Amino acid sequence: MNSLFEKYRGFASKIFPKNQHLRKTFLDVVLSMTEILCKFPEELSSGDLAEAYSALRFVTKAGFKLDWLEKKLKETGKSRLQEIEEDLKDLKVKCADMDALLDFLR
Repeated sequence: MNSLFEKYRGFASKIFPKNQHLRKTFLDVVLSMTEILCKFPEELSSGDLAEAYSALRFVTKAGFKLDWLEKKLKETGKSRLQEIEEDLKDLKVKCADMDALLDFLR
């Protein structure tokens, strides 16, 4: 967490609730999002990305300035989408091949 404060100074400057548990919860959410985004895109499920977007909305509504994290999340989402589209393209080719084989065997 200290490295986040060092690298992204001020991301939580306006947010420090007096309630220690609430403050810890916000910071845990931010830390969890950074851990998710450290994974390779192919390791992330759609659910992981959806949860990260929800968490981002949660902490930004609380006042955190996380433009850098939002940018990284969007890049990760785009990368994952490209991988899924490539997989889909491969599956469509395999399906077409199987259809052609079925037509040939009939």
